[in-house]
Amino acid sequence: MRYMLTQLVLVLAVADSATLADGATETPYEIEWIRDVDHGYYPRISADGAGNVFLAGNTKSSLGGQNAGDSDFFLFKYDSSGDLLWKRQLGSNRYDGCGDVSADSLGNVFFCGNTQGNLAGPFGGTWDGYLGKYDTSLDSHRGELA
Repeated sequence: MRYMLTQLVLVLAVADSATLADGATETPYEIEWIRDVDHGYYPRISADGAGNVFLAGNTKSSLGGQNAGDSDFFLFKYDSSGDLLWKRQLGSNRYDGCGDVSADSLGNVFFCGNTQGNLAGPFGGTWDGYLGKYDTSLDSHRGELA
């Protein structure tokens, strides 16, 4: 499988309205912070109620831990200032893809994807799905394969 994106750049922008010469209102964006994440692809992003940003995707590198196989799932957490708070990487000895990521107002983050390996339990076939959660203590609660 080819890399779809060899570098991922995370940007947070804020809106500020401006009035154009014809009286129309335009909302330009001003970059507050920007971060470079090497060797990540299929990016997904979510924010919680405290302004933290979660970035998830796939990697064939070692971004948040040792690469376990073909492609691993990764998850980064940034604060509202763009400072990296933590990073995690999960994988089996085969392909593990990122499906989506979603944060709740309590600081928990949920993630899902697909795998061709034994990521959250015994491999059941050609493709298995997985569902997981990190709570605010960074404990991982991996769900059952679908």
